Amino acid sequence: GRIPTAGTATITADTVEKAEAKLLAVSPGAALLVERRLIADQNGRPLELTETRYVAERYALDVDFVVEVTA
Repeated sequence: GRIPTAGTATITADTVEKAEAKLLAVSPGAALLVERRLIADQNGRPLELTETRYVAERYALDVDFVVEVTA
């Protein structure tokens, strides 16, 4: 009965640690993009908290902006 309705995400840069390098098939020290995301339900309660680590050379970020004009 919980519905995901809002969320926030932060993307930062990091490097691959030795322990995760093998899992990601890259050398230790390779660049990463790290996304931490929090999704809330219709009552504002946390529903999902994730951290996703992307090998930077394999991904690109596309960002669309909407600009509100106020008088």
